[in-house]
Amino acid sequence: MARILVAATTGASLTQVDRFTKRHGLTSLVVQRPGRCPLQVPVTGRIEGRPWRDHVDFNESAALMRHLGTAAAIICLYFTGKRPQENGAESYVMQHSAGSKYE
Repeated sequence: MARILVAATTGASLTQVDRFTKRHGLTSLVVQRPGRCPLQVPVTGRIEGRPWRDHVDFNESAALMRHLGTAAAIICLYFTGKRPQENGAESYVMQHSAGSKYE
């Protein structure tokens, strides 16, 4: 049960949603009849002129945010030149060069 989505949509607290779910046996109904939880947000991203998907589902939003964060980090690291391998190599050269104060 997407209890966070239900709470956010209805304005109820998580405790209220949990009590209602338990009182009316909704957990067993959700198991018997699982469904989608489409978020009411527009999909603006496009691939070859078409939306990349019809909707974003609440149950996949955490994974999509993780992917977005990873993609953003890769882009930032690429454009700033802060690649871990290069920084490690630079430190090694600085520490082991002739006459280095780091030796």
